[in-house]
Amino acid sequence: MGTALMIEIGIGLSVETLWFWNSIYCIMAYATTPFYLGYLIYITKGLSNKWSIIDYLKVCGPITVDIIFVLTTSFTKFVFYFDADGSYHHGPGYYVMYVNAIMYFVMTVLQTYHYRTRLRQEQRVTVYFYSLLNIIAVVVEMFSFYYLVTQFVMSVAIMLIYFAVENPEDYKDKKLEIFNREGFVLRMNSALDSKKPFRILGLHVEGLNYLNETIGEDNRDILLKEVVEFLRHIGGNRNVYVIANEEFVIRFEDDTFSEECLIEAIRKRFETPFSVGNMEVLLTAYMAVLHYPEDANTLDNMLDLLEYALNEAVAEKECRVIYANEEILTKKRRETQILQLLKKALREKTFEVYYQPIFSVREGRYTSAEALIRMPQTELGFISPEEFIPIAEKNGMILEIGEFVFRTVCEFMVREQIWDKGIDHIHVILSVVQCMQERLAQNFLAIMDENNLPCQRISLEVTETAAVVSSECLSMNMNKLVEQGVQFALDDYGTGFSNATSLIEYPYQTIKIDKGVVWAAMENENAMKVLTHSVAMIKSLEMDYDD
Repeated sequence: MGTALMIEIGIGLSVETLWFWNSIYCIMAYATTPFYLGYLIYITKGLSNKWSIIDYLKVCGPITVDIIFVLTTSFTKFVFYFDADGSYHHGPGYYVMYVNAIMYFVMTVLQTYHYRTRLRQEQRVTVYFYSLLNIIAVVVEMFSFYYLVTQFVMSVAIMLIYFAVENPEDYKDKKLEIFNREGFVLRMNSALDSKKPFRILGLHVEGLNYLNETIGEDNRDILLKEVVEFLRHIGGNRNVYVIANEEFVIRFEDDTFSEECLIEAIRKRFETPFSVGNMEVLLTAYMAVLHYPEDANTLDNMLDLLEYALNEAVAEKECRVIYANEEILTKKRRETQILQLLKKALREKTFEVYYQPIFSVREGRYTSAEALIRMPQTELGFISPEEFIPIAEKNGMILEIGEFVFRTVCEFMVREQIWDKGIDHIHVILSVVQCMQERLAQNFLAIMDENNLPCQRISLEVTETAAVVSSECLSMNMNKLVEQGVQFALDDYGTGFSNATSLIEYPYQTIKIDKGVVWAAMENENAMKVLTHSVAMIKSLEMDYDD
């Protein structure tokens, strides 16, 4: 506005002054457009915020050209110039700057469209609409120099985009009225920029996800708010975040709170039931502590380490507090190494399948075998299935591994004609994830057909956990496979969710009693009674049993 008034009035101002202020105006006015594009690139690139060379060229290229034109226009008169009496004139370079501005808005629209899945619909519509409006404003001003509308339209656009894209409510959990995961990421980025040391206490509250069925959703929300209110009381309103359904974070500076006092306060509170109406609910809290910058110095490492440490705390059960130290990092690195080895073994098909024989006391001979997958020897040495199977499940590789094992077993049985050697069938263990696949029966039947393997030569083992998690889907697959002659075995009976309902609902031919039950029976009279009655029940149902 000031520059426009100087040009219009021009009283008592030297040509040099007019040159200077018009140059400042042009640079600042047209620098808005690359910042606009850069902002959209920043919010659509996700947590990493890693820009490519192309991103930098898109943002910095046209504006660099504009700045060079403006700074040299006093010699070239390319963008604007003043004649001897101080009258202002546009040069041909002004059109170039307008074209560059249009390019920026077009690139903004293309950036938004390319990463459209990372923005909500109202955010996308806002960017599209106001980019188009700015393009129209620039075109109008190109042909009507005295209608200075572009900066006004840009100001309105920025304000409305701020409310649509950077709405503060997006960073809060509306029910709990505390910062959500996005808010945590935003605040952590700011904290990392400041380089000041801080600490994070992560909290996993076990059982919250299952409360809907027991106490109802309304009561669960009340209980959740009670937990949050306690955390806000000890950690401060602005320092508490909810980052997942059962996970919370308290961030505090080194000199704000005593870490030990916070841990002790949480421990004591969760030893006492939470009240919901006339009910009292006892929850279990697992904690993980992380120090910045000693334990992690980037946001990605911090989130990974915090999640891993909380999982460790939940898995160990006995130890309610895990410190995200070098030991945890070592475990995390090992898990990453194993994951890479799994990908390599799957890609190169170097997994090995061993067959553990099963002896029949009734017939006095080996009648079947159980297929066991093993990883090839690596630089990490022997890696137990108890270690690599959970990693494969967590990273979505277990379906490919399961199919590899099943196909290998089928090919081996046909190639070796094992029934001629007295082995009637082979047991293949199913993972929980496999049991959740609707096409499991169809895929397995197709593999057996390819190998001309009779279906009765296969026995699939299912854990009760898998039966609980995927009961409807599993039942459908079991019925299809049983119709074709496939047998089923219930694995690890006597642990976890063990109950007689599983034996009734599903068509098992064999029940595999967990070794823990057998070992306990060797030392405990009551355990022996349980084992004896379990075997009697299984026999009465005309099922086989293994231990």
